[in-house]
Amino acid sequence: TPNLGKDNGYQGFFTLSYANTFAKHSIDIVTGAEQTVNNNENLSVRWDGQIIPDMTDYWAFDQNRLQIGGRSIGKSTKRSFFGRMSYDFDKKYLLQAVSRIDASSNFARGDRWGISPSIGAGWVVSQEDFFKDNVSFINFLNKPF
Repeated sequence: TPNLGKDNGYQGFFTLSYANTFAKHSIDIVTGAEQTVNNNENLSVRWDGQIIPDMTDYWAFDQNRLQIGGRSIGKSTKRSFFGRMSYDFDKKYLLQAVSRIDASSNFARGDRWGISPSIGAGWVVSQEDFFKDNVSFINFLNKPF
C-alpha cells in the first residue's frame, strides 16, 4: 500500500511601528498582519494479487485488482491583524490597549473571525515625589489597575 504526498505553503508577516515623546507624553504604536496558507494532497493505492514473488513494484501485481486506498486534498488559511498602543504621561501614568483579530478556514464560514481586545492602566508610584522622598530602598513600584 504505497502512499504519495505533497505539501506546500507560505507565511507572510509584517509590522509597522511608531514611537515618539512630546514634552511629558510618550506614545508607542505597533500594528501588523500575518497570513499562513498550507496546501496538501495525499494519495494511497493498494495492490492486490501478487503475480511475481518477492517484487514490490506495481508491475508485479495484478493490474485488475488495483484499488485506490484513499485520496485527500486540503487547504488551510489563517489570517491575523494585530495592534498595540501604549501611552504614558511623565513616565508615571500608563495606558495600554491591545487588540488581535484572527481568522481560520478551519471554522465554519459565518464563524471564522474572532477578536481579542484588552486594555490596561498603571501607575508608577515610585516616580511620585511623596514616595521618592520617603521610601529610598525601593527604586521601582508599579500599581496596575
